Amino acid sequence: MKKIKSKRIKKEKTYKLIDRIINPIVPSSERIDAKVREFYNFTHNYSYDNFEQVFQIVARDEDIKSKLGFFQIERKYLLNATLFNLSDLGMEKILSILRVIFDNNIDEIVEFSKHSEEIELLLSTNKTKEVIDKLDYLDNKYRTTLWSINLRILCLSLDGCDTDELLYICKQYYDVNDSELLEDVLECIVGRNMVSDVISHIKTKENSKIKELSEGNAKAFSAFFSLVSGINCVESEVLSSYAVPVFLMLPLYDAYRFLIKSISNDFINDSVDFSTELKELLKDYVNSLKDYQDLHDLGKLKKLVNGDDQTITQSDVCSDQDYINYCCGHFDKVVDSFERNLLDDKNTISKLNLIAKSYIKSNRVLNPSIPKFLYDIINNLIRIYSLNNSNQCIRNILSLAYRVNQLEISYHLVVSIIKSAPYYFNQDVFDVVCRSSSLSILPITALTLNMQEKFILQNYLESSEKSDYLNIKESLWLLLKDNSDDIKGIENYLEQINNNTPITKDFLELKFEYYLQYEKYGEAIILASQQLTKNRESVFCIPMYKLAELIETGEYVGIDSVIVAHFFESEHRMQSEDLLKDAFEEYLISNDDRTPSQILHEIENLTEIELFFFQTVCSTKLISYQGIYGTASELSMERLRILNLLSNRDISDKDIITELVRDCMDEIIIAEGLTRISNSRINIRISELTNSILDEIESLISSYMEAANNDENEIYPLKSTDDYLFVKGEKYNVIKKIFNTIRLEFLDNPDYGLDKILSSRIRHSFFSDEICRKSIDKKLVVEVDKNGNFESRDFWNDKYHFISDHILKDINKILDEFNSSFYALIERAESWMKISKSGDVNESEFDFTFSIDVAYFVEVEKRIVDGHSPQSICEYVFELYKKFLLEKLDSMRVKLMETFCNEMDVLFVRLISDIESVKRGVAFSELFSAIYDVKNGIKEDIKTSSDWFSIDDKHYEEQAIEISKLLKISELFLERSSGQKRHLELKINYDYLVPSHHTSLVNLSIINLLSNAFKYAKKETTVIVKVEPFGQNGFIVIISNALESAEIDILKNGKLDEIKETLTNKNSLELLKTEGGTGIFKSLYELKLADDNYDLSINIDLDRFNVEVTYDE
Repeated sequence: MKKIKSKRIKKEKTYKLIDRIINPIVPSSERIDAKVREFYNFTHNYSYDNFEQVFQIVARDEDIKSKLGFFQIERKYLLNATLFNLSDLGMEKILSILRVIFDNNIDEIVEFSKHSEEIELLLSTNKTKEVIDKLDYLDNKYRTTLWSINLRILCLSLDGCDTDELLYICKQYYDVNDSELLEDVLECIVGRNMVSDVISHIKTKENSKIKELSEGNAKAFSAFFSLVSGINCVESEVLSSYAVPVFLMLPLYDAYRFLIKSISNDFINDSVDFSTELKELLKDYVNSLKDYQDLHDLGKLKKLVNGDDQTITQSDVCSDQDYINYCCGHFDKVVDSFERNLLDDKNTISKLNLIAKSYIKSNRVLNPSIPKFLYDIINNLIRIYSLNNSNQCIRNILSLAYRVNQLEISYHLVVSIIKSAPYYFNQDVFDVVCRSSSLSILPITALTLNMQEKFILQNYLESSEKSDYLNIKESLWLLLKDNSDDIKGIENYLEQINNNTPITKDFLELKFEYYLQYEKYGEAIILASQQLTKNRESVFCIPMYKLAELIETGEYVGIDSVIVAHFFESEHRMQSEDLLKDAFEEYLISNDDRTPSQILHEIENLTEIELFFFQTVCSTKLISYQGIYGTASELSMERLRILNLLSNRDISDKDIITELVRDCMDEIIIAEGLTRISNSRINIRISELTNSILDEIESLISSYMEAANNDENEIYPLKSTDDYLFVKGEKYNVIKKIFNTIRLEFLDNPDYGLDKILSSRIRHSFFSDEICRKSIDKKLVVEVDKNGNFESRDFWNDKYHFISDHILKDINKILDEFNSSFYALIERAESWMKISKSGDVNESEFDFTFSIDVAYFVEVEKRIVDGHSPQSICEYVFELYKKFLLEKLDSMRVKLMETFCNEMDVLFVRLISDIESVKRGVAFSELFSAIYDVKNGIKEDIKTSSDWFSIDDKHYEEQAIEISKLLKISELFLERSSGQKRHLELKINYDYLVPSHHTSLVNLSIINLLSNAFKYAKKETTVIVKVEPFGQNGFIVIISNALESAEIDILKNGKLDEIKETLTNKNSLELLKTEGGTGIFKSLYELKLADDNYDLSINIDLDRFNVEVTYDE
């Protein structure tokens, strides 16, 4: 709304101030506007002790009430109407406003709260129609709320509706409401109910928005979106109370429930940002709210802020017969009660783990008639307890918790994870979840109330009533709790528990508790190693964080520590990247720095742990940490030695070792192929060059021998001439022609010439890809469309859609300028790589203008006269040009590392400075992070590129190789180039053996085609490669990628036919010269170089673009 100009107000008598606001002396036509002006001025500028007294009266006035965000009925005003300027109101004033508004409308809040508690039960039993009926009633009686919209979308999602129905709900608001805040909230609600991976969606898209807003000094909105999207007992990126000002824009019930939630979160989390001043202010505010028996969440909050948060007593829990039956070992009764009463039992959600374990202990199967919501949760818990695909089951429950995060069910789902997998979350999250139990509206079990104690004693039951298992467990716990020195007794109880429980996980948790409490750390690491090698799912009942800390000290060295670190890295990769590396290095040091194969050779009888270590953990990646292997092939050979030693042992399943040996052999072949592709940028093949012109040189030598020998044969070194070397006489002209012929062949040979190598393998191919890849991956640069304009920057526009358009416009303009300068600098560097044959290319570092020292000229003449073979003379001159090339390559490397690198750095510094100058307080933290990542990483990319400018004298022996391995080499090469895993699916139905003289060229062609497919593939789709038999004795490779609908339309409207015509009409050499890049034209050129029987065609099938490579002998 338009900001109303304010004026200072002196203290007035309450009745006069009220009268002036609601009864302004103005014409009736101006009455409402006058009321609004007076109300605005009062709320923003009146700070005397009768503020709330006045506000309580004036806020009941219908004209004023109709303008407040709390009471908007029409959709177009939802989150789009407020009489408050949030930035001009202090926290105390905002809390005063909320206190009065809540008090004035308490009956509405109470009714919403009652229905909310009923809806929790209805949702858990999949009674979504009854939920919708309640929402319709509340919407019609009062107004639409965010709470209602969220529940409607959730119900549709639980009912399995398609995404169009979810989006339709949003469209109803988008069509009439232009509030960006509402758009973001709806996007958040719909997003977590549409995506397949809810957790990744929240962690990336939603959390990045929260972080961005927080760092951009928009903490109120950052905190609000944290409340909307997250589970605050699991994550607390920002202080929830910062969101309080935003609550003035919300519908009444949303303002109430978010206020309760935000204050609860902050008192539970007790963040360092939660200042004493703010804490006291909120505590006083909560205590000032009137008590209402039916507002259970407010009652819980009051006890929390006052430190009286033990709201559930053990006597409350005992009244639950299911809990008593469980403790007595009557598991069938628990299951029967659940299946009989699940539609009416309000406590079911708080007893999920008890029910799941009762199914296991009674050996019962879940009844398929159980409502799907409960069925899925309990089924996942059963599988977690059974250590069956635990990680995915935990993620399933956590995903559901995010989807229902506005309901109390969400908290109980998180509790169910902690009870079934106590080490899944880190200690901080565990502690917050435990403290949050005091806020539960639903009755909770005694274990939930005392989760931090891990185990509790059921003192309300006699020992004779308890199950034998529970009596043993409590006896053990008493010994552990008292730090008893009766080790034999403890271990005896542990053995009994192990023999009496069908849930191995429970026994392991108890044993680890014993080991850690009694500081038996070495035994704990050994036990973890044994369990993990038997079943990796046991990672969730092992205190991995604690064991990782112990291993990091370096005091626990051995195979067991390496195995624990191996599983820790695979399951908790973000926690410690170096744990496995360090544990492995310490193990090797303890074995006198011998290689793993040497250590294995000296072990006579392998244990199961040692077998797992050498067979599974000792991968080539891990072995590389030893740092003594020069190449990937050497690494693979060490791995092969390990496997060969294992194959000679008495191992039960030798088929696994045989398969691993076969895979390792394939790895060696692939590694060699990858090395060849990666390193062979400039490979001067003198023998092939010599063979290509040998006949011509023989003819010239014959001409020299036949030429008259007279005094006219003279040499004049004149630097001013184009030829640099001026000769006179027939014989010397022949020698000069020999040099020039060899020079041009050295440069222009269509297969092995320097121009072809620099053009196809560096300048027109890998150089630009290498320099651009990080910038493209981080969305800093975009490509140019067919009209010569930059493509739309959808990524950053979508990422920052909540930022004002004029700021985004400035940012896009700066990025466009950077884009132009970035590509221009690359283009300039590529011009340095062009060959100049007569000084015609500016800035060329490869100037091969004809110039030969007289000494070399004389030497060639001497060799001819002395009868050296034409082949040796060719090789001698080619070696001379190779020597000249070495000098130019040195110069090129220096120019890239100095001139190019410095100018690129200047570009990024300017980009950062330009964005800083227009960001207007917005953090743009992800954008800056991307810029710094690329800026720091591009130096290494330039270094990599500069290394290509060296002659590779390694003569890789070409060998026939299966097409599947060529595809794997290409995949790995592109992964290394891009720095990321690609979505690629291989379907090899015919593994054709590509002839040795084809392999390199076919490999380059496949790399180009796959690069093209990844580049244009629709987001989040997989590139599919099929290999089938073709013709009499050939094969066909089909590379297929999905396209966006807009791209398909362009292709179908003439672009596809244009490409097809180009492919069929141009000869191979023209393809290389005109295309240059890594597209299909270049791929066809490489294939034709290998054999003319190769062919390439393209087509569109539905939404997929297909490239077909065929070959038939």
